[in-house]
Amino acid sequence: MSEYQHLKHVYRLCFSHHCRGVQNCGNEITQEVRNAMFSLVTPYPLPDYQGTLALIRNGGPKAEGRRYNSAFNTSTDSSYL
Repeated sequence: MSEYQHLKHVYRLCFSHHCRGVQNCGNEITQEVRNAMFSLVTPYPLPDYQGTLALIRNGGPKAEGRRYNSAFNTSTDSSYL
């Protein structure tokens, strides 16, 4: 397996885990919060990263429970995960 294939495989596993977690929130989160959670999995900078995190934080107990610690505890460059 090449480095690229390995990275692609790892990303696919992470993405699947992320999607499963968001879907497990069921109807206890709004579609807007669900979209914000899915938008965190992108290779591109988010236009309003802090606003996206705030939307998720305020999205109710299920959304708060899936806080994505790596996303909420970023270092200096908060435009990327």
